[in-house]
Amino acid sequence: MIELRLPPFRIIHAAYVASDLDAGKRRLSALFGVEDFDTYSRIPIEVPGGEAVIDFVVADANGSCLEVICPAGGKDQVYRQLLPADPADVAFHHFATRIESQAEWDMVEETAERHSLAVPVKGFAEPGTSYIYLDVRAQLGHMLEFIWDRGAGG
Repeated sequence: MIELRLPPFRIIHAAYVASDLDAGKRRLSALFGVEDFDTYSRIPIEVPGGEAVIDFVVADANGSCLEVICPAGGKDQVYRQLLPADPADVAFHHFATRIESQAEWDMVEETAERHSLAVPVKGFAEPGTSYIYLDVRAQLGHMLEFIWDRGAGG
């Protein structure tokens, strides 16, 4: 197995995918006892060659953020490819971790390049926030998302 050089792990959220957002919410409620969700619809996500569109919910589970993503169009294969067979279920997709400096961001990009890791998502959100996914399923069994709020950490 290759040794990945990654920044410190500062978990922001655990993300699941579901083909039915309401079913995904019910599943997380049953598993983790969460009831209150913030819902986001038709959110564009930059992916190589275009844009994915997703609907998602986030919930606080005793201080840990949980997310359920439902692919909703465009080039959403990065989410769609990991959907569970049962539409009433969820499947784990990725952990998101916080980046705190340009050096850490560079480390992520250098690791992706050095090990020829797929980068299925890379873009910018609200002003000053960058995000990137590394496909480390071969190494870890899931993807990793790195989020850098440049206003907060760089």
